[in-house]
Amino acid sequence: MLLLHLASQPTASDHAPWAGLLHDELATRTDQRGPRWGVRPPTDTTVRAAALDAADQILSRDLETAGSQLAAWFSLIPATNDGPLGWLADRTTMTPTLTRLVTTGLAPYRRISHHLDTRPLLGGRPVHHIPQVLPTDLYEKYLSGLIDRADLTGRTYASLCLARAAPEVRTWAEAAERLGLPATIGTNTARACSARLTVPTDEFTRRLALAAEELPRLDYQALEATITRRVHMSRWFAEWVRIWRPETRDSDRLHAITWLWIHAAHAHPDTAPTWDRFEDPRTAKTQYRGFESSLTGADERSLTSALHKRA
Repeated sequence: MLLLHLASQPTASDHAPWAGLLHDELATRTDQRGPRWGVRPPTDTTVRAAALDAADQILSRDLETAGSQLAAWFSLIPATNDGPLGWLADRTTMTPTLTRLVTTGLAPYRRISHHLDTRPLLGGRPVHHIPQVLPTDLYEKYLSGLIDRADLTGRTYASLCLARAAPEVRTWAEAAERLGLPATIGTNTARACSARLTVPTDEFTRRLALAAEELPRLDYQALEATITRRVHMSRWFAEWVRIWRPETRDSDRLHAITWLWIHAAHAHPDTAPTWDRFEDPRTAKTQYRGFESSLTGADERSLTSALHKRA
């Protein structure tokens, strides 16, 4: 039953191919409280058999292996005030065996939180000295290969960890909000990455502390605000084009702002203040990648310098 509730989440098809069939049935149910799989199981025998097989593969393993397999499913748990354990307890009967499995599966998620609660990784610096995404050079130098996730996800997680280590920050959602990210990015990224560390937690936090020491002492939130204001200004861009890149189109101004957001402020691409200015954000993102790849090193340096000139 628990796997059915987890497989009902929107991205569950990444974990189990049969989740798509479950979603089809879910769409036909109108219960506002959500699916009650314990009362009314799925009618599709393929789904029921697949869920039972997945459960059997977990239950037939030793505790550590089973907990690790179950932990991969826990990244699907949506953000709630009760936390992942509360969400799980509301959707299954916590037998002694399942309690041991859940505790083991949630252990990596809790363990990294405990480490961060007891380690002042920023040396007393304020949270606004942390970018939304750890700079690529620091990530590659200290953390590359330590998180079995895509680099952007890993870099976001690293910044969230630094914010989570601040004494006044108590949850991943709060860490995200303090960085100017949606709360869901905090909880989802932590769940996706905490169980996918390739080194012991102590080693990860040691490397993270080294990266924190080399973070520039910048007010990243002030820098983000400066870039956001450029959305409504054009003179700075016209001057940059005239001096440095005459072939650049006026329509690339928003792409230049996006580049500054991602590469100068090290902010998350999804939070760029430019996407909602386009009628078709998907096409705009494709066009942005073309603009980004066309920039030379000199273009990048001059564009960064333009940010700090009078608008």
